[in-house]
Amino acid sequence: IKNQRSSLRIRLFNLVIKLLSCVLYVIRACLDVDPSVAKCHGCKIAPNYTWMEINWAPLVWVNRSSPTWGIQVAVAIISFLETILITYLSYKGSLVQSVFNIRFLLEMINTVPFIITIFWAPLRNLFVPVFLNCWLAKSALTNMLNDLNRAMQRSQSALAQQVIIL
Repeated sequence: IKNQRSSLRIRLFNLVIKLLSCVLYVIRACLDVDPSVAKCHGCKIAPNYTWMEINWAPLVWVNRSSPTWGIQVAVAIISFLETILITYLSYKGSLVQSVFNIRFLLEMINTVPFIITIFWAPLRNLFVPVFLNCWLAKSALTNMLNDLNRAMQRSQSALAQQVIIL
């Protein structure tokens, strides 16, 4: 986005959404006291996930409360819509290049499962690797600082820029 003010605001919003998603992941992980009893949402009998004498259920299912799920879904929808909008606005002729961008793929891995759980309730306790949003938050912070640096270069002298960098 060529307008630096708009770009900075969008990147700041993106950073806040990613950090909120990471904080929600930490809260969910702290509330998950006994992963061995986690199962699909609303299932009466937990299926057997034992293979090669290892119980894989704690890796597939988590204990997620309804309020935590609701907030995570809301953040995922906002993040998904923002990613689609930014991808559309920055489209430069190659759809394959836009879709197979690592940031876009990470965003889809983190948001699409939550959106699916709106329509298919048994998957509400499915493990989603939301911690991957930390990489997206780092990228958003780097881009935001680059935009801020570009904005400062226009309004300050070289000496003032060096003082700020120090």
